Amino acid sequence: ADWSGPCHIMTPVLEQLGDDYKGAISIYKIDVDQSPEVMADYGVRSIPTLVFFRHGAVVDQISGLISKKDLAEKLTAILELT
Repeated sequence: ADWSGPCHIMTPVLEQLGDDYKGAISIYKIDVDQSPEVMADYGVRSIPTLVFFRHGAVVDQISGLISKKDLAEKLTAILELT
């Protein structure tokens, strides 16, 4: 959401990780104010919320701020799933 400070804090982290993992992951941002149905579909109750998919299936979800290091570790673990 445009009004969310934590979302603004996560944006550069996600952009950096998008570059670091280029070709291995895709990152999409959705404005919950413009897409409330997506929020409902994934049970989002707070923002920012990150929903992780592997082969089209949700494999994890976290809400709130997360460090670049911790997020990179999570992405690496998800990429290693078979």
